[in-house]
Amino acid sequence: MRHLRRLLRGLQALWYQQILFGILAGRRGIAPIRSEWAADAPAGGHRGRYLVLFAHYDSQGQVLGYVHEYLRQLRLLDADIVFVSTADRIDEPDLARLRESCCRVIVRENTGYDFGSWKTGLLRGPAPEGYEALIITNDSVFGPVRDLGPVVGRMMREPCDFWGITDSEELFYHLQSYFVCFKPAAFRSPAFARFWERYPFTHHKRFAIWNGEVLLTQTLLKAGLAARAVCPYPDIRLSLEQRGTYMLSYLVLALLRSYLGWPLNSTHFFWDSLLLHNEMPFLKKELVLDNPMRLGNLGEIPQVLKAVGPYPYELIAEALTRKAKSG
Repeated sequence: MRHLRRLLRGLQALWYQQILFGILAGRRGIAPIRSEWAADAPAGGHRGRYLVLFAHYDSQGQVLGYVHEYLRQLRLLDADIVFVSTADRIDEPDLARLRESCCRVIVRENTGYDFGSWKTGLLRGPAPEGYEALIITNDSVFGPVRDLGPVVGRMMREPCDFWGITDSEELFYHLQSYFVCFKPAAFRSPAFARFWERYPFTHHKRFAIWNGEVLLTQTLLKAGLAARAVCPYPDIRLSLEQRGTYMLSYLVLALLRSYLGWPLNSTHFFWDSLLLHNEMPFLKKELVLDNPMRLGNLGEIPQVLKAVGPYPYELIAEALTRKAKSG
């Protein structure tokens, strides 16, 4: 059963990638820039240890408090941040705060999803050469809910060329793209450069996921580069099976899907296990605001966060309140 499903997913991926994606993907040149601000270059070149490309979108043109907190924590890592937004605009108060934490702020046309923003950051921001690592991340997570420094420090010592927080086996093995870190061997590789050169500014979300998130990992793996995850999927699943703290129906569903080889989104199904028993530094925004899998344990989020660290829950409450007002 598992081998048949893998074969079918592979054929589906080939169809999308080689045929439909080539027709419908869109242009490969950079999307139009609406506005741009850059800090004065420091004497001697870059300032931080890490270069971070941060993708942002907000339908109301706001940069909510949880985003500013995330940027503040990234600065504590000694990171230079290129903030790329596809909002129609960003108001001046938010721009003023962004200038305090970011070395460049770019507002661009809303096309290409997060990978389009990261590609724009690579083309318009500082070159990654000279940094210890290049990190891509976005506003799809609340956090970090624990100190990010030890997590990054440990993974930078791991024998790998690029790493992420969580991984997935949906379609093909890949690191989930809300946080991926590339060491010099990865961002200097010809495979890395070819991927970004060929990545188009698509309007099709499914194509963007499969030909962005999945293809990036697969491209680097095929080039001989090694990947790791902070919270590997098999370890998370084992933790859930051993704990058995969920409703019986939910536990049976999760285990059945696992047995049949249907990958689960670990950041949704195993959110509390990730936070409490792994080194997960984030909580997915979609889980909290939309709960697409209709999980029954989200009321435990405030208590779980208190057990993990001092992350201010009011930042999550702000996003929930705005969601409720907007319908």
